[in-house]
Amino acid sequence: MSKIRKIEKNKQSQEPPKYEKVKFQWKKALLLLLIGIAAYAVLKTLLLYEQRYFWIIYELAAGIPIIVYIVIVRGRIGSLPTPEELSDAWSDEQKTEFLSNEKRLRDRGRVCLYIAFPFIFALMIAVITEYYIPLVTTQ
Repeated sequence: MSKIRKIEKNKQSQEPPKYEKVKFQWKKALLLLLIGIAAYAVLKTLLLYEQRYFWIIYELAAGIPIIVYIVIVRGRIGSLPTPEELSDAWSDEQKTEFLSNEKRLRDRGRVCLYIAFPFIFALMIAVITEYYIPLVTTQ
């Protein structure tokens, strides 16, 4: 199933909105998969050698990038505002500069999510395989 993105050009127009198909981003999916496999391999290795603080290490590896992401994007999660939504007191140059800066910061912050999500999924799989499944099968 492919995603469909709404294209808005003019809000004043009476025309129905136009849509475009969004292609699946295979490179990003492959990157997340490879990082996830590496994170899970490290986690299983730590479990195998019974390292004492591996949960703390993994929680930090998942939590710190998320906190950094929130700081980088300054807590503004969602779509970028349009120039019309910004303050009328700003000049067009200030609005353009603000929007370009926001886009740049969100692109930088997205790197943190590429680091955090594989660790979160590795933790989730490890908890299920190491604790939940043995608990369910022994009863």
